[in-house]
Amino acid sequence: MRKNALGGMAGLVVLTLVASRLSLAAPVVSTSEGMLSGLSAGGVVSFLGIPYAAPPVGSLRWRAPEPVSSWTGTRKAQAFQSSCYQPEAPEFGPYSREFLATPPPSEDCLYLNVWAPEDRSKRYPVMVWLHGGGFIGGSGAVPIYNGSQLAKQGVVVVTVNYRLGPFGFLTHPALAAENTDKLSGNYGLLDQIAALKWVRANISQFGGDAKNITLTGQSAGAISTAYLTSSPLAQGLFAKAILQSPVTLGGQIPDTASAERDGLSFGKYFGITTARELRQLPAKEIAQAIWLPFVSSNLPKIQFQPHLDGWAITENFLSYHSKHLLKIPLIIGFTADEALTQLPQNKSDFVKWVKGRFGDFAERLLALYPHDADAQAASSAKALDRDCYMVSLSFWAQQVTQHTDHPVYTYLFTHVPPAAAGRSFGAFHTAEVPYLFNVLDRTSRPYEAADSKMASVIQGYWAAFMSRTGIDSAGGGDASWTPANARPDNVMRLDINPHMDHAASTVQRQEVLRAYFERAEGLTN
Repeated sequence: MRKNALGGMAGLVVLTLVASRLSLAAPVVSTSEGMLSGLSAGGVVSFLGIPYAAPPVGSLRWRAPEPVSSWTGTRKAQAFQSSCYQPEAPEFGPYSREFLATPPPSEDCLYLNVWAPEDRSKRYPVMVWLHGGGFIGGSGAVPIYNGSQLAKQGVVVVTVNYRLGPFGFLTHPALAAENTDKLSGNYGLLDQIAALKWVRANISQFGGDAKNITLTGQSAGAISTAYLTSSPLAQGLFAKAILQSPVTLGGQIPDTASAERDGLSFGKYFGITTARELRQLPAKEIAQAIWLPFVSSNLPKIQFQPHLDGWAITENFLSYHSKHLLKIPLIIGFTADEALTQLPQNKSDFVKWVKGRFGDFAERLLALYPHDADAQAASSAKALDRDCYMVSLSFWAQQVTQHTDHPVYTYLFTHVPPAAAGRSFGAFHTAEVPYLFNVLDRTSRPYEAADSKMASVIQGYWAAFMSRTGIDSAGGGDASWTPANARPDNVMRLDINPHMDHAASTVQRQEVLRAYFERAEGLTN
């Protein structure tokens, strides 16, 4: 009896060890290219460094992305892969390291990362995240984009690398001559479209709902999202969109002619004219050309950014005169202190700035924004700058919602994060992102209980939008979010106590700025 009992205990130990090993086994998924093994922790699985297109190297440099080759066996997807070529970003202004850190760069960089709930018995909404960085920097592996906390809220998160700077946006006649459409440039956007196609084809294997993909981006990622919302090449690849701080709202997008002039200047800078010579350039030399728009005046001011090519981008969706009929629900908004440029700091400069910018409306605005003392003028400059882009947003929202039933939700993020070191920059450009991903424990800032509440609020609203489209008080805040279709002059003020409010800081200021934008855009005499 004793021998049998000991044998049973031994068997139980073996079974326990086997079960333990199975629980530690890497999660595995099957994709259209082959099997992947990932990581599992805290109820979340992650698959990092997944190739979604062939490496754009050699003869594939400055070409549309090609399909990735399949593989045999199981490929490890347990570590981030290279970032796309970019300059190293030093810490500056409000940007501590967690906003900037990226893996070492390479031309072989077309990878994406997936975080998903471990329980794959359901179908979860999908958020595809396009990073910011002015189209010259960033990556899907930046620490503040870690998707594990959003995955715990029942969202499958995908972050994407796309080609940057001259690798992603060089437009040159010699490159255009190689294809039947006579087009070049916008390779970074084509990468994003290729990533969306990969997600659409494979995300169900990770528990995601391929019919409920929300394309989301911040800064350059938001601009990309806007362009893809109206791009014929991206139609049907996502069901909703979120645009966080699309800083070119209302601005112009370069056309092919101006983009090709920049490309010719790029070739002239290197002393080359043919596509073959361009592809023979060392990658590190091309990467240094990212700085050409910013260096001394004796060098060409080349812009590396998307342009209106009539194919990938057929119109500027962020224009006040966009003819695109909105076919999907949308969230769009800004932070309260977007301006990274120096605003006027004294009375004299403030008056000069207002008169130079607003013309006939200057005196009316000077009467509404106090500026008797320098400190007062500096405060009014910030308020006027903020009111401008928020009234501009409400003005744009009214134009884009005229002929659609799809809701458009507008917001202003006002919560001020703790400073990493030195002075506070307010609710600066990108300040909302660590709250959205709820990575407060992964940063160098002394976040407190109020910050955790802020993360809960923004995650709740975003998750509600991705899950149900309609955003109500169950979204994470105490206030229902009225779409701009009903009240374009009102926006959601996102703070720990969110509430609907006027777009500008006062009704009077809003009325004057609204009249200014209507005049400037030729909608009134």
